[in-house]
Amino acid sequence: MSAHAEQSRTSGLTLVTSLLGALVVGAGLFAWFGIASLPFFGWDAYPLIASARVAGVGDAFALLGRELMDGRYPLGDFYRPLVQLSFALDHAVWGIEAFGYHVTDLLLWAAGALATFCLARTLFGARALAAATFAGLFFALHPLGWDVLPAPARRADLMAVLFTTAALACVPRTDGTASARSWLAAAFALLACGSKESGVLVAPLLVVFFAFARPSGSVAVRVRSGVRFAVPALAATLVYLVARQVVIGGLGGGSRASLLGGFLELHEVMARAASALFPPFGTDWTAHHADLGTVLAVVGLIGAAVALSRTKRETSLAERRPLSGLLVWAALLIYLTGVSGDRRAWYALPFLPITALLVGYVAEHGLAFQRRGAKLGGAALVGLAALVLAYPARSGGLVRPTPDSLALGARAITDFFARFDTQVGFSRAGETVVLEALRPELVYTANEREKRLALHTDYSVRAYAELRYPGAKLRVERGNGPAPAPAQPDERVIVLELTSPK
Repeated sequence: MSAHAEQSRTSGLTLVTSLLGALVVGAGLFAWFGIASLPFFGWDAYPLIASARVAGVGDAFALLGRELMDGRYPLGDFYRPLVQLSFALDHAVWGIEAFGYHVTDLLLWAAGALATFCLARTLFGARALAAATFAGLFFALHPLGWDVLPAPARRADLMAVLFTTAALACVPRTDGTASARSWLAAAFALLACGSKESGVLVAPLLVVFFAFARPSGSVAVRVRSGVRFAVPALAATLVYLVARQVVIGGLGGGSRASLLGGFLELHEVMARAASALFPPFGTDWTAHHADLGTVLAVVGLIGAAVALSRTKRETSLAERRPLSGLLVWAALLIYLTGVSGDRRAWYALPFLPITALLVGYVAEHGLAFQRRGAKLGGAALVGLAALVLAYPARSGGLVRPTPDSLALGARAITDFFARFDTQVGFSRAGETVVLEALRPELVYTANEREKRLALHTDYSVRAYAELRYPGAKLRVERGNGPAPAPAQPDERVIVLELTSPK
């Protein structure tokens, strides 16, 4: 092939890749843009905003030495400076308007889908556009967005996933680009750590992915090469851990965290992640069929991927052994999620890019089989990948209106804060006013399973009052307990009384 023809082919590939990447980003934004019209969900939104406000560059740097939510979080001690900086920027631009914070999260979601697209090309080869497109769209359209995007406080998980995926996408295809890419990967590793504690997995994963990306050499040689590549990321992770120790003054973490729990909770974490990533393909199945659908989807996808990884091919799909790296990634995540001791729907988010890459892996092999003449086998594999992709396309935001639970929760939140503002406006200094509290959670049933939607609680309302009425002497107290101290002559007291459900 002439140099001109090769250049034209490369230019064409670049153009197609850019268009497909734009498709993935556009799908993620278009599917979820309706989220931007919702109020804040989640207990921690207002406390995060209140604790991250800055008046200048100096205050922004001060956030680097501050505990998450400045110690307001009642269930543990965490150090996530990048999350606080993102809230500081949002507050500087939007104040307490929820729209701007939701737009930030939408952009992070679309960026996560694009990072998954790029990682697929790193793992499976620059020409594996089917794998990249299937993987990117699976992430962009997946209904986990309903659990993550309405609550800005959950952007910590989203940012950690984004930067972890971006760091792994920096693993070079050739040794000649290793040096520059290692420093870029280190930057993403530091950003992942600053977003959430799971970012500490990035540096060891870089070693694993680099070692598996080498087409030849003994295991020891490839691991040593991986360590050399990951040295900047390892150093960045160490910097984060030292800073975290200094700021928190100990190990920190959630109140239910346990290193032993990482082993004891393995089966529970896997079951919950599988349920969140592969819910039943419909809304009217019985519980028995729902469990069967989950098992079949997981077994079918992973089984196909494992079988395909053992085929003999002369392409980068076989040479790079991508499945092994993904399985190590999943295993580390399963353990770390078990350590946390928390069982939240959005804790399945770190497993989303892994699942998306498995979908792309199967699709790419299917098309390769088609090109080699195995029409039936290729069509079956592409069909399996398309079937799995059809679930998020149907159940995510692309073709589905906002769930009734979110709409009902949004009305409850809006009505409560309207009543709160009215009471504040009509109250006088020295008065104590009792206000019917907003229930912390909305409990509803979906697919015959009880689910909980976090609204706001008493420390959320205190932070809202601090933001909405700066400088005012306004005290928010929880009712249903010991009587609060009487209002001072120059202050107003709002008591949140939670009534029994009818």
